[in-house]
Amino acid sequence: MRWIPHDIEPPSSSEKKKERPKRFILSRKSSEPDHGALKRRKSGISLTSVIDEELHARTHMQDQSAFFSALPLEIRKMVYEYTESAPHLYSPHIFSLLHVTHLLFLPTHIPQPRLDTIRTLRLKWAIRGMPYFRRNPSSKRPAYPEDTANWEKGWDILSRMRGLKDLRVAIIDPSPEGIWEAHWLGVEEVLLEAVMRAITLEQPAVRSVIVGTGKVRTGL
Repeated sequence: MRWIPHDIEPPSSSEKKKERPKRFILSRKSSEPDHGALKRRKSGISLTSVIDEELHARTHMQDQSAFFSALPLEIRKMVYEYTESAPHLYSPHIFSLLHVTHLLFLPTHIPQPRLDTIRTLRLKWAIRGMPYFRRNPSSKRPAYPEDTANWEKGWDILSRMRGLKDLRVAIIDPSPEGIWEAHWLGVEEVLLEAVMRAITLEQPAVRSVIVGTGKVRTGL
């Protein structure tokens, strides 16, 4: 016989089983948050309760984006507020570009809808090499093909700015003796062809365009 006190539990019951740590497996496919049915938005700065069709067309695609819907509500509100206030930041102000390079890279830094809200633009265009200038009159190849291409590309960019109303371009001759200004009149007709082609066909809303270099000044 073996005597076991009644107030002491048997060894098997006194030892607690060690619990294994739970493992949390992260799924590669995260479930998209459910924000409910998408509703048409109203402008936060609108003076009326009428839905802004233009604003809705510009922001509705963001509602369909899985990435955008996963962002916190505060960030989405900031995006909407910036989108609605952008025309009020761009339209009333005068934009000044001090070098043609700024114009050439403008579309890669500012979305086209923002460029379309610019109304007034001032541009200083320094002539490094005269566009369309030919050393040999019989040659069809310009002496400065890169500058010629930049001249055409620059005016093409300006023509795509749909909201532009007032444009002034100052042609600067940085050469010490003003050699390009002396050759300006010789190629002025073909130079302005690119200007007129861009402004007349693509940008009929422009009220005034002034292109000039010191003594030579042309109003369109």
